[in-house]
Amino acid sequence: KEKEKEKEKEKEKEKEKEKEGAGEAEGGGCGASSEEAAQQQVEMEMNLRAVQCALDVQTNHAQYDSNQGFTLTLHVGVGTGSMVALIVGGVHGSWEFLMVGEPFLQLKTCVDASKSGEVVVSNETWALIRDRCHGTERGRDWLVDKVLHGVDVIGAKKPRLHPAVEPPLRCYIPKGVQMRLDSHQSAWLAELRRVTVLFVKLDSLTYQNGKPVDHESLHKVLCFMQLVIFQYEGIVRQFLVDDKGTVLIAAFGVPPLSHEDDALRGLKTAIAIHTELKRQQLDNSIGITTGLAFCGSVGSTSRQEYAMVGDIVNLASRLMGAAGKMGTGLLCDDTTYRSVSRRLIQFQHLEPIYVKGRAQAVDIHVPREHDRRIKSANEVHDQDEEAELIGRDPEIRALRAVLDQLVRERAGSITIIEGPAGSGKTALLRHMAATLTDLDGGYFSYFAQVVTGAAAAVEKNTPYFMWREVLEQLLYVDEDEDEDEGYAASEERELFQAESRLLEECDEHLHPFLPLLNPLLNMHLPETPLTRSFSNNQRHIHVANILLHLIQKRSRLRPLLLSLDNFQFVDDASLRLTYTLAKECSDTVALAIGTRRFPDPVPQLYRNIMSMPNTAKIKLKPLLPQDCLQVVCARLHIKQVPDELQEVIDKAEGNPFFASELVNAFVRSGVVVVKNGCASVDPDQRAALKDIPLSETVEAMVMSRVDRLPAGQQMVLKVASVIGVEFRKDMLKQIFPIADELEEISDNLRALVAEGAILKKVFSDKRYMKEEKGYFFKSDILQKVVYNRLLFQQRTQLHEAVARYLQGQVLSSIPSLRQVLHHWGKVLTSKAAIEERPGVLEKYIEHCCFLATRLREEDPDTCQAELDQVKAHAKALLELAGDAARPELADRLARGFRSVCFRDA
Repeated sequence: KEKEKEKEKEKEKEKEKEKEGAGEAEGGGCGASSEEAAQQQVEMEMNLRAVQCALDVQTNHAQYDSNQGFTLTLHVGVGTGSMVALIVGGVHGSWEFLMVGEPFLQLKTCVDASKSGEVVVSNETWALIRDRCHGTERGRDWLVDKVLHGVDVIGAKKPRLHPAVEPPLRCYIPKGVQMRLDSHQSAWLAELRRVTVLFVKLDSLTYQNGKPVDHESLHKVLCFMQLVIFQYEGIVRQFLVDDKGTVLIAAFGVPPLSHEDDALRGLKTAIAIHTELKRQQLDNSIGITTGLAFCGSVGSTSRQEYAMVGDIVNLASRLMGAAGKMGTGLLCDDTTYRSVSRRLIQFQHLEPIYVKGRAQAVDIHVPREHDRRIKSANEVHDQDEEAELIGRDPEIRALRAVLDQLVRERAGSITIIEGPAGSGKTALLRHMAATLTDLDGGYFSYFAQVVTGAAAAVEKNTPYFMWREVLEQLLYVDEDEDEDEGYAASEERELFQAESRLLEECDEHLHPFLPLLNPLLNMHLPETPLTRSFSNNQRHIHVANILLHLIQKRSRLRPLLLSLDNFQFVDDASLRLTYTLAKECSDTVALAIGTRRFPDPVPQLYRNIMSMPNTAKIKLKPLLPQDCLQVVCARLHIKQVPDELQEVIDKAEGNPFFASELVNAFVRSGVVVVKNGCASVDPDQRAALKDIPLSETVEAMVMSRVDRLPAGQQMVLKVASVIGVEFRKDMLKQIFPIADELEEISDNLRALVAEGAILKKVFSDKRYMKEEKGYFFKSDILQKVVYNRLLFQQRTQLHEAVARYLQGQVLSSIPSLRQVLHHWGKVLTSKAAIEERPGVLEKYIEHCCFLATRLREEDPDTCQAELDQVKAHAKALLELAGDAARPELADRLARGFRSVCFRDA
């Protein structure tokens, strides 16, 4: 081969000399022709190198065995031409590197024409390499199956980067990835997460038929999309030009933040982007999906990128394409549709469609912004109110006293109801409002009034969002839509009402400032020279003055109960206004606030409200077990909860919503059957009660809390979740996989205790008369959610570390033997896993036999079911091992359990 290459080089040199001679004979044309020849040579080698690379990839990975029962295949397209490299975006310091040009247009037909295992090149590429390759025509492109005369393979050299280069390079890496890299957790970036994915195709900003892309427009459009995505706390996964065109990929629910309402955030982002781009006459199509995906780094040790991989990611791309073809603009999958209340987003249901990669038809929906803005939690809450008030009698009495004080004594107050998600804060606020109406047969409702508002996580960055609904109620805006009137006419009528009421209710000196309320009421009052001159801070001050004027004027006529829910999501402007109101209207206004515990740092203005002399705080405690049972019965409309579910309900730790969700998950899965008001456990599925299914809502609520912890604390929870609900500090340190963080484990454990994620526990070792420090998860649900985020390989690594640690201890007690068998059972899940760990299967069988002996000695009357289960699992492992399992192991297992039976007899 080397001799052939040398001959080819000599021939090429001779040809070049002939061309140079011809150029000299023509007189003066040599310089131009030699430059062109050199350029053609460079382009030919460049394309040939790309084709060789593609063929080598197909040779080595055409049938990639996943070791999971399926193979992965590739089809490759190659295009060539002029390209432009762009750096676009920059919002909040996040930039995207983008390549645009003719080759991507060629790739569209190349990739479509190629099949699994093939390399198809564009006609432009073929013109450059046809003398060096063998190929056949495939439409307007060419199928290349062999390189006749290749180029030398040159290994890529890893660049040495100066430390000063790191800060600008960080601009291209998602913030969550940076956080993990700074915590030395790059090897533990990967997680299984429930995410909402957006694929946005910019049809009007795609390179087509030689028409160049407007680079400035690309930059401006990306900046706008970044603003919207970051407003709803998502990330831009990628902005690229490929065979599909110009595409942005965004995600919600990935580090550093996940939310209970990520599906809603994704939909609102998609609607906002689609609406604005259409206004700019830029055609676009968007696909939105929700589900489980791999989120982590992909690539080699020298070059990686953060990616999302999973069926829902592919489906989002398919729905993006379908939205363009169908002309709907937006399409979402059924999971996203079911994750969002119809009162927040409206949907048009379409016939199911078939997409590439799915055997079954996919249910699709077209989302659009609701005709009405998001209202308070009172309006979007679907749970049975009576069920939510079970076990809250002391709190109800305290709130009744507040209302008596307001109505009878005209004395205002501030009441803060604080509790975790699902504890019943919203129900108590609704009950408070209803009680005022019913007080003394409704008589006092003529002398007092109720106004409600609520913050929303998805609108945390919208100034005065919580107060918009309050303002509408203060102005008596009639929202009853006449069916014959139509939405547009109804909206116009409401705006006219709002503007008229504002002029009536506000004193004349405030009239010049009323256009500042346009964003709050969707009004169109013309801005005055005065209002146009205001800074943002001045605008906030005057808006607050108008709202305070309206509240004070109304409360002077009748005492006012102002109920504000979801206060933990309050925007800064609304918090400022609430603080001002709490100071100045305390004698005529009863302010009731429902909130979760604020994350650190707690806003100073909220601290000031809590420290006011007329502020009372009601902290909702976990319900008693009997009250949780009543809540479950009321919500599921059953008379009694089966005894088998008592342990499941206890895992909710007194949270009524979690308790109901856990039982409801078993109902949906068929484990629990509800019929004629009676619930029972399916006898054939009793074993399923050990594996608690988590609803998407519960998992999202827990994950949103975990994601706000520092990376080091999250890592401690991950490792601890593999050990179990209870874990010892010394074991945690021994198996911790990141050596650089060992010294920080104690600090992280203390922080997690302070956060309320784990609790302290002392383990007593009677054999050695000593005590060891330990901890346990405050909730089994938290442990399960954190464990479920780990990848299979991560779980296996940690389970093996725990098992080997335990084997180094004295295994004499039944709990320790159960532990070591549990962890090895999570490791030995395939024949390959057994073969990679010589001697482990033998140890496993030995532990099984020892456990059988100890069970018969200590618990002979009730251990038979566990013995059968242990023996069955050991036999299954021997069958799985096949040739790797020696016959004596089966004999050893049989003798071990036979001796137990003889001793029992």
